Amino acid sequence: SLFTFPYKNETTRTVHLKRILFHSNDIIGQGTIVIRVVCHCDGKCNWCGKKFILKLCFPSATRVPEQTFMDRCKKLAQGDHAWVLNHLPHIYQSFDIQLRKNTPQANFKEKFADHSEIRLMRGLIQEKLQPLSSLDTAKDCAQVFYDIVQCLHWAWKHPQILHRDISRGNILVREKNGEVYGVLNDWDLAIWLNDQCDGPTSQFRTGTKPYMAREQHGIKWEGPHRFRHDLESVFYVILLLVCLYSNPRERAVEPNTEKYDYEEWHQRGDSFLEGRKVISILAGTWKAPVTPFFCRFALWLTNLHRSLCSSILAREAHRDAEEIAKEARVGNRKRCCSSTRIL
Repeated sequence: SLFTFPYKNETTRTVHLKRILFHSNDIIGQGTIVIRVVCHCDGKCNWCGKKFILKLCFPSATRVPEQTFMDRCKKLAQGDHAWVLNHLPHIYQSFDIQLRKNTPQANFKEKFADHSEIRLMRGLIQEKLQPLSSLDTAKDCAQVFYDIVQCLHWAWKHPQILHRDISRGNILVREKNGEVYGVLNDWDLAIWLNDQCDGPTSQFRTGTKPYMAREQHGIKWEGPHRFRHDLESVFYVILLLVCLYSNPRERAVEPNTEKYDYEEWHQRGDSFLEGRKVISILAGTWKAPVTPFFCRFALWLTNLHRSLCSSILAREAHRDAEEIAKEARVGNRKRCCSSTRIL
């Protein structure tokens, strides 16, 4: 099949659709489809011979495109910051196609008004990267995760972007001059740091459930999403990989998940995940049941776990202190009012 899309200066380009790499099966979400494509140009353009993927999704019309975030990153990735370009996706073209009046989306909006979002078809053409399963050694896996944390921190600090959907599928690999680089992909749910307190464009929380921060599973959690949530998600990506996989390509036949039951993290809902993550994070004698291939990750995970645990406990203590101080201020005001009336 062929797919033609808007290009520069009101022209179009056409790609030949190959194998479907990903197809969302969720009713809720953006309906993302990822397809391997090649340029249908008969060798007459600068795309000839390059490996691409076509990503199509159906986001809210108000959501900032990935291209906008990447353009901002590239503008700042100059001089000493140029290293980060090795860890960001290379987008060749981005386009939006408005949905016609007779589509289901338009009918929903007409019927439900403010309870339905206006959506559009958003597409992008980007270089084809490799999944984590393409790696051969635990050392390369460690390098990729190190790269992802550095990229995540840079994006938060300089262009001031929060990714908000850290997952195993969004961590890819770029091979360049015999070296492997971790690439943080899929910025379509990202937001500007200054916009993190704005209302969401959807009533549903962003993220991939097994990797979401513990706090985000709470029934009363309403945001905002913060940088620490993305860091916690990286921890869960590493944890589930090294405990459930015998190597980057193969799921362990009998993973040694002990009492933490990581197998179920991919199958259960928010209440279960919140409880399991509390157990995993706050367990005093916690030790990651890593598979033999990832044995050298054990100490790394222990140190990350200790840091995560201490930061969460410190935050809870701070929150409790704020509540005590608030109650004390209210009590003082009530006593002052009573004294005034008596006088």
